[in-house]
Amino acid sequence: MFAMKSQKLPPSHEGCAVSGCATLLPGRAISLRPRQAGLLRIAQGQVWATLDGPHAGHGNESGDFFVKAGQTLAVGADQRLVFEPWRTAHEAPVYFEWLNLR
Repeated sequence: MFAMKSQKLPPSHEGCAVSGCATLLPGRAISLRPRQAGLLRIAQGQVWATLDGPHAGHGNESGDFFVKAGQTLAVGADQRLVFEPWRTAHEAPVYFEWLNLR
């Protein structure tokens, strides 16, 4: 099962702090293949996320999504997810959390 360490947000971001948030710095990407289904929740910033297929439905054929603060992206068990910051203001980090679905 995928597990992520909790990180305390810097004081300048306490207003948007969410328990269990992790940081993704500009210019970096994360690749996950969780063993159980879950949700990627963006607490601050915006990411460009790509899920492996198969994909169905109009507009979702490529598996690319833009997920911004307050939104979640559902990821299936054993589905590969790659995400990176997308046009973050002043090259600020993205704060996110992974929520396992039971």
